Amino acid sequence: MMMSSPGGAESAGASDHATRQKDLSSTPSNVAEDSAPASASLSGESEGDAAATIERMRAELDALRAQETEIVRLLGSASREKILHDVRNLLNEVQLLRYLAEREKS
Repeated sequence: MMMSSPGGAESAGASDHATRQKDLSSTPSNVAEDSAPASASLSGESEGDAAATIERMRAELDALRAQETEIVRLLGSASREKILHDVRNLLNEVQLLRYLAEREKS
């Protein structure tokens, strides 16, 4: 598994995060507010409950993004898109090392 320098992965992750934030900010802010009353009336929730749900979901999304950023940094991944690939490689390497260690014991 190729490991990039921590600074390189972090700066790539930071720019990717900035791009995602930009994408979200380019979405009209009234989309969530416009859909909240409709979904609230369908589910029986008040507008206040729907707004609280939206805020909770935004906070959860922020926490997940922070975890993703930390994973990218720890793995030294070149990009967020390669996280799963890098984790699979890491697991394969661990499995191989365990096999070799067991083989040496025999």
